[in-house]
Amino acid sequence: MKRIIAVVTALALMAGILAAIPGCGPNNEELIRQAVTEKYDAYKNADDAALSKIVTSLENDGLAELGIDETEFVSAIVDGFDYNIDAIAVTGDTAKVTMTFAGKSYTDLLSKIAETTATLANDPTFTEMSQEERLSKAGQMVMDSFNNLEIKNETVDLDYELVDNKWQEADQQAGLDQIDNILFAK
Repeated sequence: MKRIIAVVTALALMAGILAAIPGCGPNNEELIRQAVTEKYDAYKNADDAALSKIVTSLENDGLAELGIDETEFVSAIVDGFDYNIDAIAVTGDTAKVTMTFAGKSYTDLLSKIAETTATLANDPTFTEMSQEERLSKAGQMVMDSFNNLEIKNETVDLDYELVDNKWQEADQQAGLDQIDNILFAK
């Protein structure tokens, strides 16, 4: 019986020591994957806080003049958004994360807006509408076009760095400024 207790005690001590040894926790690649997933799942899952950041960045962009609700517009942006982490290459305290993003095409959106503008310009009833009616009709056509955009894929490389034992995008401000490049495929 004493031998069994001694073996169980030794196994418990060994398990505790192994858990405390550095390197037994998540490796850098896993930590980066967690950081990336945490950030982009917020957009993929249409998290309220992530959508609020986008809404704030859109304020005063003329959407309200067209009768487009900013929250509705942002929901349309993230509709269909997805991502895949293709590769993570770690070199010391820096890493390159290759990702494929799926999203609505910004180029296609601009093309649809040009088509909408041409359609409205050639619609004789459009000129007979009040300014408010014209803006509302244009806004509805833009939203209809936007909602019907095809989802496209784009592969990008993102730079990450280890700062205070935490992996983050190398240029946080550029990441915030360029979120439309992530959410919109080319």
